Amino acid sequence: MIHLQDITVRYPGVPDDALKKINLSFEKGEFVCVLGRSGSGKSTFIRTLNGLQPLTKGTINILGKHLQTLNKKEQRLLRTNIGMIFQHFHLIPRLTVKQNVLTGIFGRKKVYENLLGIFSAEEKKAAEQYLQEVELLPFANRKVEQLSGGQKQRVAIARAMVQEPEILLGDEPVASLDPSTAQSIFNILRTIHDEKELISIINVHDVQLAKKFATRIIGLNKGNLVYDGKPEEFNDEVYERIYG
Repeated sequence: MIHLQDITVRYPGVPDDALKKINLSFEKGEFVCVLGRSGSGKSTFIRTLNGLQPLTKGTINILGKHLQTLNKKEQRLLRTNIGMIFQHFHLIPRLTVKQNVLTGIFGRKKVYENLLGIFSAEEKKAAEQYLQEVELLPFANRKVEQLSGGQKQRVAIARAMVQEPEILLGDEPVASLDPSTAQSIFNILRTIHDEKELISIINVHDVQLAKKFATRIIGLNKGNLVYDGKPEEFNDEVYERIYG
């Protein structure tokens, strides 16, 4: 479970809060899409959940742990239970697809094992299983720099899932992809979400994608929570509240 109480974020030198007293809870099995204009606070929201952006005020409880009370080592350990997918993939171009997927388990391994590329047969098998799920196993030994944008994002999904996370976060993972590829990526995300019964929270710029795939939609406007409801309740008035 994730519980947010009055979370507020203000960046140094900026007069207004990026997030303003957000109160929300998320349960296992929810597939949440976060909507909002550019600058609404969506990326800050996701980065805050992952501990990458410190809070100014408020508290976050993730999987029974208060994020603000954890030291850096404890935060890194918590993040091994949180898969993260970025808009710009954050892959290593010179490595193969399979090697990139295996970087997803770095947080659970010794530093020298990561540096030397030492992985067990079980870890390699897990990487291959997730590459199979995202339909990229035939590309396992191909360098990432040779892939299309949609293929790179599927590698990023496999990398996040090889962690065996309880929570999956996405910061505009399909913003740079064409509509057909974006829908394909969301099909994969929703399928894996349902299989693993995750808490999934994904920023998305496309309202129709959110309405089709989400079980719950969150709307942000200038750092304020302006909508929290079911996709079927999302109407023109809600759209105006978020984007008007």
